[in-house]
Amino acid sequence: MEPPTPAILQAENDTVSGFQNSLLEIPSSTITSNDTGVGLLSVTGITQPPNGRTSLNQNIGVISYTPDENFSGFDTFEYQIRDDNGATGTATVTVDVVSVNERPILDLSSSQLGRNYTTVFIEGTTPVAITGSVSIIDADDTDLTSATITLTNIPDGEVEGLSIQGTLPSGITAGTYDPETGIILLTGTAPISSYEAALSQVVYSNISQNPNTENRVIDVVVADNNSDSNIAISTITVDAVNDPPVNTVPESQTANGSQPIVFSQADNNQILISDPDVDGNPVQVNLTASTGTLTLGTIQDNVEISGDGTTLVTLVGRLENINTALDGLTFAPPSSFDTSATIQIVTTDNGNTGSGGPQTTSSTISINQPNQPPTLDLDGTQAGNNTEASFEQGQPAVAIATGTNILITDADNTTIESATVTLTNALNGSAESLAVNGVLPMGITASSYNSTTGILTLTGNASLAAYQTAIGQVVYNNTANPPNTTTRTVQVQVNDGTDNSNTAASTITVSALNQPPVAVTDGPIFTNNSIQFPISPLANDTDPDGDVLTLTSVDNPPVAQGLVTQSGSLVQYTRLGNNTGVDSFNYSISDGQGGTATGQINIELLPVADNNPNSVTGGNFGDNLNGLGGNDTLIGLGGNDSLRGNDGNDSLSGGSGTDLLQGGIGEDTLQGDLTPDTMTGNAGSDQFRYTSADDGGGSGFNASSNTEIKSLIGGNLYDTITDFEGLGAAIGDKINFATTVIQSFANIATTVQTNITGDVIPGTSPGLFAFNDGTSTYLIYDGNGDNTTGNDSRILAKLDNVNGVTTLDVNDFAGIAGLNLPPVVQGNTTVNITEDVITNLGISSPVDPNNDPLIITVNNIPDSSKGIIRITGQTNSIIIGQTLTSAEISQLEFVPQPNINGAAGVFLYSVSDSENPTVSQTVTVNITAVNDLPVAVNDGPIFTNNSIQFSISPLDNDSDLDGDVLTLTSVDNLSTAQGLVTQSGSLVQYTRLPGTEPVDSFNYIISDGKGGTATANITINLLPVADNNPNSVTGGSLSDNLNGLVGNDTLVGLEGNDTLRGNEGNDSLSGGSGNDTLDGGAGQDNLFGGLGRDSLTGSLGETDLFIYSDALDGGGIGFNAVGTAISSQIGSGLYDSINNFEVLGQIGGDQISISTSLIADVANILTTVQTNVSTNVLPGNNPSLFAFDNGQNTYLIYDANGDNTSGNDSQILAKLEGVTGVTTLNSDDIILF
Repeated sequence: MEPPTPAILQAENDTVSGFQNSLLEIPSSTITSNDTGVGLLSVTGITQPPNGRTSLNQNIGVISYTPDENFSGFDTFEYQIRDDNGATGTATVTVDVVSVNERPILDLSSSQLGRNYTTVFIEGTTPVAITGSVSIIDADDTDLTSATITLTNIPDGEVEGLSIQGTLPSGITAGTYDPETGIILLTGTAPISSYEAALSQVVYSNISQNPNTENRVIDVVVADNNSDSNIAISTITVDAVNDPPVNTVPESQTANGSQPIVFSQADNNQILISDPDVDGNPVQVNLTASTGTLTLGTIQDNVEISGDGTTLVTLVGRLENINTALDGLTFAPPSSFDTSATIQIVTTDNGNTGSGGPQTTSSTISINQPNQPPTLDLDGTQAGNNTEASFEQGQPAVAIATGTNILITDADNTTIESATVTLTNALNGSAESLAVNGVLPMGITASSYNSTTGILTLTGNASLAAYQTAIGQVVYNNTANPPNTTTRTVQVQVNDGTDNSNTAASTITVSALNQPPVAVTDGPIFTNNSIQFPISPLANDTDPDGDVLTLTSVDNPPVAQGLVTQSGSLVQYTRLGNNTGVDSFNYSISDGQGGTATGQINIELLPVADNNPNSVTGGNFGDNLNGLGGNDTLIGLGGNDSLRGNDGNDSLSGGSGTDLLQGGIGEDTLQGDLTPDTMTGNAGSDQFRYTSADDGGGSGFNASSNTEIKSLIGGNLYDTITDFEGLGAAIGDKINFATTVIQSFANIATTVQTNITGDVIPGTSPGLFAFNDGTSTYLIYDGNGDNTTGNDSRILAKLDNVNGVTTLDVNDFAGIAGLNLPPVVQGNTTVNITEDVITNLGISSPVDPNNDPLIITVNNIPDSSKGIIRITGQTNSIIIGQTLTSAEISQLEFVPQPNINGAAGVFLYSVSDSENPTVSQTVTVNITAVNDLPVAVNDGPIFTNNSIQFSISPLDNDSDLDGDVLTLTSVDNLSTAQGLVTQSGSLVQYTRLPGTEPVDSFNYIISDGKGGTATANITINLLPVADNNPNSVTGGSLSDNLNGLVGNDTLVGLEGNDTLRGNEGNDSLSGGSGNDTLDGGAGQDNLFGGLGRDSLTGSLGETDLFIYSDALDGGGIGFNAVGTAISSQIGSGLYDSINNFEVLGQIGGDQISISTSLIADVANILTTVQTNVSTNVLPGNNPSLFAFDNGQNTYLIYDANGDNTSGNDSQILAKLEGVTGVTTLNSDDIILF
């Protein structure tokens, strides 16, 4: 391709810019850069502008322009140019003269010489202004935009700085002072006068007690819209003053008699001396004790000490050494020390640093004896501090102690401040109280008695004797009838204003008058049979005094319907005859203290039971009810009832009370209800019903161990069930629970326990477990589902003599009202799927024992990249959260993704019956791999127009789904072939033979090494054999083999790794994409490798053209072309290789032709050949090119952003094989198109 011919001379106008009142020098090359002509363009003349003057220096190629004074705006002049052919042209240069701002002038004090300011800051005083009378002048602005104030040296750190005093003028705001940089910034557009006022508000402060006295230097700069002012400096002299020393002493100390007191850091009472500006100078400390002696903790060699061990100790030296000596200072009081003392510390700093002279500080420590608490004795006539009193019901209130016997002592006080009198056990509530009898001694007042706390308080400062009298006036009274006779305890304490005394107690015996017993009528008591039964008349009788009652007599009137006899505290009653109605008789009781009472017993005579179903409801007393042969319903209600069902399927309900329930023969239902009952099922499948956790009559406890359980077993607070049959078996008696007691069978522990070591109940809801003690089995309920916590376990029932059962059966509780069994699902499984085979997961449908409707929910599905789960017959995958039917769950199948194997993940579903906790099944899915056959793809057509042997790589477009390595196993060579076909490893070698057929075809076979094979075809298009005429041949998308001979041939390879040979003639070879081999042969050839890494060979002695239209034509990758990175990229081989490139750096040799889409201008080509690149070598910020010589070859390196050190966008286009030693490229080496 020939380079373009330049157009005729054409001059273009230019625009440049300069500054007001400044010389502007314009290089000739600047204004000719956009002009076109032949060869070199030269400026030959210029005109004068209207607002300035110009001159031309042709020797150095510079036009000088000087604007008129203070001129700004646009000015113009013309220039003339000429090219190497002598053509001339004229164009105009426009100069933009930019106005220049006048900067403001800042003076910090108009009263001081110059523009700076000096002032003084004295330690400990208020902040000082950094300016005097500020003056700001700006010749071309009336407003300023900012001021920057910088404290340049900050030796005292954050304790010193700059701030603003007062409210700033309108329009100006202050930033926060930065202690790191020392800067405070004022901003906002405001008049100059406002900024003058604002700067006057800036102050310097320093709160250090020992400031560095180095002068502070503050730089101040103001700015208008365009320029900063001069830097004005404020210099502040810092004067330090002498600060007084500081004594740090502990609070008052308490002595223990004559025991020494040690002042030390370890005891948190150390005496410390400090001085903020001592700077290592000596100080003097004088210690003076009002009594006793002072001894230093340690003796320091570098401290002058006098008087150690006396009442006056003097120390002179450095602070740290004095503090070391004071750590452990001991004050030794005199013997029999029982008053108070003081230690005075006087510290003098002897002047130290700064002005002000010596400073002295004095401190005092007080040492006091501890307060001695008072002692109280309520009866000084006997041993101990306590006393006794007696109170009788109906008698006046009794004094808690005898006043003349009360004794109060206090070693260090003569008065008492208060006394507290407390009735600790007020058992009769507001009926009993404490009070004051008579007028209290002067100075003492009494509070009202507080019946809630039992406290009566005496207050007021008075003598010890007065409080002795006052306490003797406190009396106890009780108006209850009768009073509780438990002994009362009244505790007394006195307080001296600091400490309480010991506690002294008065023990008061309470006596009550005897109260007669109360006899309450019993009945009606129901009976429907003539069986003798006991009645306990004392059960509902009471005695106010709590005396033990006895039954003294019972009458048997002649009109009685039954036989009445007394047996101890019981009445035995036997019905006579079948009369119905009420039978009544009386009984008498005694409290053993002379009190008696009479009560009545009423018997309700019901119709006598027969063999028909009897439905009888008793009352609130101990009823005696029978059934016979029928299905009877007997209800005892309250009282200790005896219910006998006898034959038939009976229902017996004892109600409250300790009942006896006998079911008899038949399938009976027995419900003992509250309090411990005895229930006997007898023959038949009986049910024992519990509607409340209290039905067993037991109390709450912690069933956390065998010991605790056996302790409760011994208390017999539970029902006793006899003849319980079939525990743990499918058929037998049942325990019937209401849902308010046990909600679900899931809350029942099925394993019968024999040794409790922890929580055995499943879940956290109310539950049940069975315990076997070796003779019987006990049913134990727990209210919170954890038998080890809460004290809410209860023994409901003892299954008498039921022993040896290890596991409870669901049928022990089957058919129980309100109970529900959880659904049953299949156990967790693993399913192995064969690759590419759809497989059912084999899930069985869940079953609910109660036939409850089930909700089946999908909780997790396998990895969708491995496969999906769907319902057979459907195409969509199931999703998490989807609900399924029982039929659908058994129809789930796994559909693997093609050619995927390995662990696919987990399918998880849950099943709920809306009654019990959900149950779930996990299905783990694994896919077993199978070998996939390789895929062989036909190759061709491959174009050739010569008989030169060339290589074909059939595996290039073949593949294996499993990623196995493919091998070429065989290739056929048919007798009808038009060429010679041989195998060479993974390649096929083809040599064209003479023939007339336009197409040659043969097969090959590949293997994946695991038994899989595939066959494909290779097609060769046999083009006319190249001759000496110009040949124009275009290949296909595979690796073609094309030749030219003597003519000017055009060979185009298109895609694939092509081999193109031009031979003689001026040939044009274009490889297209792929790693091509281009050999131009003799003649002036154009070689265009195209995309990929190509090998290009030019002809010797001829001018060849190597063409590049894209940055990827070299096949390289982006990198930063600097340092060792270039050598590393050279080692990769990712670039074209050009052979036989001749005469680099001279006119008339081979040429590189580059598209302007890559390099827009020859100015972007670096002419100096590089040998060591450590920085950016490219001339601008546009896509550029440079050459690099590594001592063996020269490499052409392209960079997309014009900076070879950044962007990772450098690429090696070509290696000029064997070209080395050239130092400068010639403009003829590289041309643009």
